[in-house]
Order: sequence, then structure tokens, then C-alpha cells
Amino acid sequence: MEEADRLTRLRLSATTVTGQPLGECVEVADTAPGGRAVRDSKQYDGPLLTVSRDSWQAFIRQFA
Repeated sequence: MEEADRLTRLRLSATTVTGQPLGECVEVADTAPGGRAVRDSKQYDGPLLTVSRDSWQAFIRQFA
């Protein structure tokens, strides 16, 4: 399966807490091996930002 096909089949989930009254949030999906794909929840056909497992963990650690 090509990368573009694989990314279009991701199960994206909206964040549970946005902090914004207008629904401004992101959606996140797991990718193999342990990375994440992220997109703007208002742009269903918009681009996906993909990051490695290590990059995602470094990003999350900023908020711990």
C-alpha cells in the first residue's frame, strides 16, 4: 500500500479538550511504528503532519 493510501485510511480522533469555544482543535491518529498523524479538525481534506514516535513523545513531554 502506498503511503498516501495508508494515510487516508487512518482513524483520526478529535482531542477531548480544546480550550476554545469554536471547536478549534486537532485530530490525531496512530501510525506505525508508534508515530502520529495530526490534522486541523476543520479541514477534513487538509494536510496531515506526520511525526515519529520520538518526536511525538518529545512534544508531549513539554506539557507534562
